[in-house]
Amino acid sequence: LRRAIRESRRILIRYVDRKEAPSERVIRPLGLAFWGDRWALVAWCELRRGFRNFRTDRIKDLVVLEERFVAGPGESLEDYLEEMRAEMAAGSFS
Repeated sequence: LRRAIRESRRILIRYVDRKEAPSERVIRPLGLAFWGDRWALVAWCELRRGFRNFRTDRIKDLVVLEERFVAGPGESLEDYLEEMRAEMAAGSFS
């Protein structure tokens, strides 16, 4: 994951959500964060066309793809952090 983040490489993940529903998606990894007692991958999800957090312990498989990405307007880690700051300031962060 760190290499994919450093090299701006898209990744294919197989993921299981909190309800144990599996999914497969291509994401653009932006950063890793440690929240509480878990690591999370902050990414731009190409399927949902938005920021998503993926718990690393729920990623069942991943493939680092050859394709690199360039974050478009509103798709960078800085944009994600700005959204989080705005949500916290508005009191809507949960």
